Amino acid sequence: MDKVLLAVKYVEGDLDEREFKAFEEALRYDSELQDYLSSYREINRNVGQHLKEVLSFSKFRNVKTKTENDEPYVAEKITYGLDYLWFIGWALAFVIALMVWKPWKTNLYDQFGYDNKIIASSLVKTSYQDFEKAAQFLEKKDYYQAKQIVSKTFTQNPDDFKLASSYAMILIADNCLETGREILYPFAEESSIYKQDAAYMLALSFLKAGDSENCKRWLKKITVDSTNYQQSVELLDKLNEETSNDELNFS
Repeated sequence: MDKVLLAVKYVEGDLDEREFKAFEEALRYDSELQDYLSSYREINRNVGQHLKEVLSFSKFRNVKTKTENDEPYVAEKITYGLDYLWFIGWALAFVIALMVWKPWKTNLYDQFGYDNKIIASSLVKTSYQDFEKAAQFLEKKDYYQAKQIVSKTFTQNPDDFKLASSYAMILIADNCLETGREILYPFAEESSIYKQDAAYMLALSFLKAGDSENCKRWLKKITVDSTNYQQSVELLDKLNEETSNDELNFS
């Protein structure tokens, strides 16, 4: 389920017991989920308050009715009420934009990244216990359960790059981007034999975040002898093309 939608359902009390527990557990370490929750709570609180004020604004509701205690008609008061309605419309549009923005920004990630089947396959190929079960959870997009299994093994084997890359891919797929990067950074060092693969995965994490500049920075570290070189060149070309188009649109 999309993280924005999860945050909305959490605030509105629409999660079942299992989803609620999983959400609160994920909230402890997922900074992106924390941001979505904070944003929606703020919007929800402001919209509710402003809507209450608009509905109780009698002059706005019935400007043609005038009693002895009524104040004279003042155009600014009508504008004041309309401003509140405008704010509500803007806030709702913001929530919708959050839900639309993410899929739009991840089109290139869907094309160049690792889908759940690839990640599940990498898990099955390892010799670690319960990873087949983790792969099954992953194919169902139950990232929480998959992470619970893989993270325990990773903490005991942090130098195993195949394990680290599988775990990082799960984290990136679930938008736990900072955590995924922390796992990959040690393998991306110049002295590491895994630096090319780690660099490509780091580039994907920034791609999913919509950070084109950092994505390009990591893609440029990938050399011709890497298995990811061709994909890196194609992705870099597409990002440069998007940048050129954006510059034309603003010129």
